[in-house]
Amino acid sequence: MVQANVMSVGMAPSASMSMVYTVMAQTIGMVMHNGAETQHGMQQIASAATTQTCAKILENVAEAGDYEPVFDKAKSMVEAAATLLTTVGNNGKTALSGFEPGNS
Repeated sequence: MVQANVMSVGMAPSASMSMVYTVMAQTIGMVMHNGAETQHGMQQIASAATTQTCAKILENVAEAGDYEPVFDKAKSMVEAAATLLTTVGNNGKTALSGFEPGNS
C-alpha cells in the first residue's frame, strides 16, 4: 500500500504537465482554426465587393450610349471598391493582430 501511494505522488507532476500540454495543444488548434475562418470570411467579403462592382460597371456600360462618362463612373466605383477592400483588410489585420508570433 505504501508503494502505491509513493508511485501516485511520484507520477502526479508528469500527469498534470501532460494535461497542461494537451489543453495547450487544443487551444492553439482552436486559435489557428478561428484565424483561418476569419481569413475565409474576409476573402468572401472581398469577392462579393469585387463581383458587385463589376456588375455595376457592366450595368452602366449596357445603359450608356456615350462611353466616356461610363469610364469615369467605373473609375470612381473601382476606387470606392479599393477603399472598401483596404478597410476590410485593415479590419482583418486588427482582428488577427493577437495571433502574431510574440504577442501574448
